[in-house]
Amino acid sequence: AFLDRWNPSCIRRLYSAPIDGMAGATSSKIDHAPYKSNFEKVREDLGMMMGDTLLLSDTTIVVEGDTDAYALPTALRILNDSGDSDVQSIYQKLIDCSILNGQGSKAHVFSQVANALGAHVIGFLDGDSSGEEMKKRIEESVPSAKIFLMPSGKTIESLVPIHIYCDAVSKVYSEMLDPEEISRLVADGKSLCEIVRGKLAKAGKIGPKDDYKKPGVMQIALEKVKSK
Repeated sequence: AFLDRWNPSCIRRLYSAPIDGMAGATSSKIDHAPYKSNFEKVREDLGMMMGDTLLLSDTTIVVEGDTDAYALPTALRILNDSGDSDVQSIYQKLIDCSILNGQGSKAHVFSQVANALGAHVIGFLDGDSSGEEMKKRIEESVPSAKIFLMPSGKTIESLVPIHIYCDAVSKVYSEMLDPEEISRLVADGKSLCEIVRGKLAKAGKIGPKDDYKKPGVMQIALEKVKSK
């Protein structure tokens, strides 16, 4: 089996699911986001262990979550298509790397696994408090790891213009956000994701302690960027 993890939006998983109220009956369904949790469901279907995905390349890029695992290769591919020679050079170097979802606080553990299997580890982390903390953990666990920390206060979502990101949020949640207001809040040092989460919770679109569908929003946003 071959997964083009640098084009995650093109990957689909077809699986059988039981039909409610019909004992023994199943129907075919399509998973439109099989990249979540390091393609966990795909690996289960194929009988693959975690190490099997890490051994596919000499270098493993560890990111913090599903959004980063989807958005990093997609964003770099879009930039690569723009024709910038510097970006194209970086893209060609990274195209053979594995991208591994560190699942938040477990990023240092996945880094250790990758390192134990002989891979060179690169950390791509958000420029917030969680990214700073994860940087320390990875460096303690794998001293040879190279860490790229985004600028202070920035996350992977910062790669997308705010008005496009707000439009993507509205498409997923049918809730209009004011790009100018959010731009002002971001300029004041507030996190874009926390602002959006707060707005959606206040509108009753998500629970007060729930997070919103960041990968889905980012997918729509990046496709919008690509079409421009």
